[in-house]
This record gives sequence, C-alpha cells and structure tokens, in this order.
Amino acid sequence: MAQSSHFVDVLVDPHTELPSGMCMRFKAQGQAWPVAVVCYEPDDGPHGQWLVSGCGPDGETAAQAVTVDDSSAGTSTLIWGGSHGLLLRLASDPSVESREAYLLLAPQEVVR
Repeated sequence: MAQSSHFVDVLVDPHTELPSGMCMRFKAQGQAWPVAVVCYEPDDGPHGQWLVSGCGPDGETAAQAVTVDDSSAGTSTLIWGGSHGLLLRLASDPSVESREAYLLLAPQEVVR
C-alpha cells in the first residue's frame, strides 16, 4: 500500500486466502486514517460489526481508510490493509473470520 499525493495504490500479494492477489489504484479525497471497526456483510458471513485489520506474512497491522472517488456512488470509503489484504472478525464472535483484498463502503459503514 503506497499513498501518493492524490492516489492510493492497494497491492495485495498472492497467498493462500487470496490466491490471485490484486493491484488497484483509487483517487483519494483527503488524508487516510486508521480504522478498526466496520459494518459489513461478507459473502461468507452475517451482517454486523466487524473488527478489521491489515494482514501480511508477519502478522496483523492497522487497517487504513480514506474517502475516494467512486464512479457508481460518487464517493466511498476505501479500507485497505497489509500485503495480504484485510482480516475481518465478527465483533460479536471473533472466531468468525473473513478475508478481503480491500473494501469500498459507504461512509456511514465505517465506525469511528
């Protein structure tokens, strides 16, 4: 994850949970901030509050958020993490996990 003056590059290395990896670039509107909780409904889990962190080969890191241009929604909040993407744990039952390369969420879905 590298942040230039107006863009955020999300780079996820291929690994077991996300075997294809990915590279995406987003136009940022403002500064990034750390995020720890989001409201989310993954394909393989229930809707609710999820604890979010970045992950990589050396463990977990803080996830980051920033407002970005989104052609379908105007603006969205981009959530990204480490070189292995994001690790999400259901807040009410942290044994329930999900993995994502990144998330694009409505601003109200990010718990501050």
